[in-house]
Amino acid sequence: MHKVQSLSTKSYTLSIASIKIGDEFDSAQELLTFDPTDTHHHIPALLDTGSPCIMLPGGQEDGTMLRSPYSLYQDYAKKWSKMFITVNGINVGLELNRADLEVEHHTFLDQAWGTSVRPCVMPVNWAMKPPHQTPIVLGAVFFRAYNVLFDLSKSSPSVPPTLGVNLLCKPSALAYLRCANLVR
Repeated sequence: MHKVQSLSTKSYTLSIASIKIGDEFDSAQELLTFDPTDTHHHIPALLDTGSPCIMLPGGQEDGTMLRSPYSLYQDYAKKWSKMFITVNGINVGLELNRADLEVEHHTFLDQAWGTSVRPCVMPVNWAMKPPHQTPIVLGAVFFRAYNVLFDLSKSSPSVPPTLGVNLLCKPSALAYLRCANLVR
């Protein structure tokens, strides 16, 4: 289990430095393109079992981002197999297989698109006013791939809880090998 303190005492929030999509980490498309003059270089990510998908900011965060993370996701034309997430404070990268993010969609467009199974990635449909950032939301599809620990034992009104993440081991030999290999 890889543990890190939440950014907030009021929510379960990770500090995300990078989200990439592609087949290999080194050649993957970065979705968080920070303005080089911005000093934060992270976006908060809420861990939320009540949200179905991974949700990415749909705007440029008052100029701290060069492009909207969600528009970069939408503009990526190649079919990708993995999403790579780098969390500040955790020394290993989190890797999600596309299959972990796919859900069935039932809309009138399914016939036109030729499939009803697509990655569950959506734009965040609200905006925060500065100095706060619009968060990334790691929803239910994230919890399909990772065990998440919410440790409140040392938290208080002034001390945030500890969060832990660990790859969920699925009951098959191939999945166990994937589970044992936590580094990129």
